[in-house]
Amino acid sequence: MRRVVQLLKPGSEDFSPRQAWLRLWVLAGDQPRLNAWEQQRDAQGFDAQVEGLFALIDDEKPVTLELAQAQPLALIRALDQWLAAMQRPAGRTLATGRAQTQYTEEGQGYWLAPVFQAARQTSAMATQVTQRALWFRHHVAIPCRTSQGLEVSLQPSAGLLDEALSELAARQEGELKAWVAHFNDGADVAWTRDIGTAGNWRTVSVEPAAQRQASIADTLQRAQHSGAVVVVFPEFTVDLQQRRVIAEHLIQHATGSVQLVVAGSFHEPELGGNPLQAYNTAPVLVANGLELFRHRKLRLFGDEAHGAECAQIGNTLHVLLTPLGGMTVMICKDYLDGDDRVRTALHEVLVDWVWVPSYGNATTLKLHKQRARELAQVRVGLSTLVAQTQNTAMDKTGRLLPGFAHAAGHGAPMDVGDDGGLVSLTWRRVTTPVLDPSRRPALKRIK
Repeated sequence: MRRVVQLLKPGSEDFSPRQAWLRLWVLAGDQPRLNAWEQQRDAQGFDAQVEGLFALIDDEKPVTLELAQAQPLALIRALDQWLAAMQRPAGRTLATGRAQTQYTEEGQGYWLAPVFQAARQTSAMATQVTQRALWFRHHVAIPCRTSQGLEVSLQPSAGLLDEALSELAARQEGELKAWVAHFNDGADVAWTRDIGTAGNWRTVSVEPAAQRQASIADTLQRAQHSGAVVVVFPEFTVDLQQRRVIAEHLIQHATGSVQLVVAGSFHEPELGGNPLQAYNTAPVLVANGLELFRHRKLRLFGDEAHGAECAQIGNTLHVLLTPLGGMTVMICKDYLDGDDRVRTALHEVLVDWVWVPSYGNATTLKLHKQRARELAQVRVGLSTLVAQTQNTAMDKTGRLLPGFAHAAGHGAPMDVGDDGGLVSLTWRRVTTPVLDPSRRPALKRIK
């Protein structure tokens, strides 16, 4: 706590309210310590303590060590509110230069990001004791590396996508229209085991190619006509050549409604490397066909009886910071698997939206829905969209399994039909504390 007080001392060489906030976040991550703070809290006088500490910070007066030690939760709440009031003009949230600044605490790197979704504050876990979300209401710390060793990459939205989402974010509440793609055209993924690794499978193409290309174009046209901003294609439904259809559509319709496309996922040999080395990649494209990033699948499907994907596993979770909150992509098992490496990833890397291409059976879809409900209501107030297709590698006679979306804070998913469809993901923005506009110049002093 001595370090927090020094970081909040006006005129100090170390003065950095954001670093002080992060120090408190790290300290509160120790549940016994947080529990002790909660036990000592004066519930009746808490609001007055927050107001008093807020006034000290706002008036650029020092916070004494004795006060910080006596009222740690009030200090957390006051500093969290003050940073929100100082750094979140209406309609702009995560896509700022400050959100890209890395901070280090106890050897771990973090980005500080504002909380966008009001659903995050009302999720069941956010209202429980010994949970940081109960006290840190307006910001979260996104680690540069998860506790299980996943790297986290962060980048801000820009261009037409940023403009479209900024327009939505300027409202107190609204809906993000997205298209859950699904194909009912008779085309299917072709596999091979002729890759030098016995027993494992590699995707080759989607055939008939012409039929699938026509279906991709039709899907994008319907999505555009419906006003969808985001389109997500299922896993193993768009091969490496067919990705060009998506890029060409975005180039030709750059000013249309569709501004973000997750182009399914497919096995992709590593460029310039060993042809036996490949990843299951999901490219994320925006207007003008620009590729923002490619998510490499973290957990492969398959078992001892059926073999597994012949692919390497990735080790990075990409976060796109937008005016509507953080967005990420996970492929099928990345999202629902119980393995320690991915099970808590979305509890640590706190985003608002996750787009999931999937290839599975009825059980897969059921598990996706269970996971989506947990994240929407119980855990972190997260909105999920899953675009799924039937796993014909294991069951060629299975029924069509189109995907769904589950909006943050809602109790039930929204299913789509056999040809895919539009979903409207409702959201409500967190209410931001307001300061006297004359204090805005102090923004320059916040580190």
